[in-house]
Amino acid sequence: MLALKIILCILAVVAFYMAGYYNPYDYLGERSKLNIPLNIIGILLVFGFGAVQIITHWTVFAISKILLLLAICIFAELFWDRRYFFYLIYIVIILVVSFIIGGTFYERNFQECKNPDISVEKVELVNLTDNLSAKGSFFILVGVVHDEFVYAYYTKDEKGDFVLDTIPAKDTKISYISEEEQPYLKIKTETYYSLNTNDNPATKCREHDEISYVLYVPKGSIHEILKFDAQ
Repeated sequence: MLALKIILCILAVVAFYMAGYYNPYDYLGERSKLNIPLNIIGILLVFGFGAVQIITHWTVFAISKILLLLAICIFAELFWDRRYFFYLIYIVIILVVSFIIGGTFYERNFQECKNPDISVEKVELVNLTDNLSAKGSFFILVGVVHDEFVYAYYTKDEKGDFVLDTIPAKDTKISYISEEEQPYLKIKTETYYSLNTNDNPATKCREHDEISYVLYVPKGSIHEILKFDAQ
């Protein structure tokens, strides 16, 4: 259906563009006979686009899209007569207002369509040793990657190899444990499902995840030595 919408849009703009081309009066004062038929064809194409848009996926934005197509068509026809360009300002204002109003109503009509899913994953952290601290060990590094503060840590994969990974510091909490306990990372994923009541026919529930982290490490195991920016 997307291809059909694009074809209807292009044909409508071309029809109005050609209608504007044949619009001027000739030396006999007679209007071109092609102007009216081209305008009628253009209007029918705009109505066709609107019908396809409403039938396939109706939202409050459908009106804004139809108005946008109509504005482009009017611009295409008035392209040949500079006297009418002033009215295009009003068209732009109407379009901007319609998108703002439509977007406001659309964003306020999301409702929960399914109970959230919550999953928790536990990741064991690796105790690496070096001479950076008095005890000769550390677990977590603090650094900056693409202007975002992160915690970097090592884990082991199924083959027993060390794997470096990072998590965003803004979504991470720190909880201290005793030195005898094994440090670990708890990853909590909350999946929310929402549906907009303006959609017709109704689309499936939209998903969005909110991920939070809790680092369980001994005191003194976090070191700010990873000061780089991977641009």
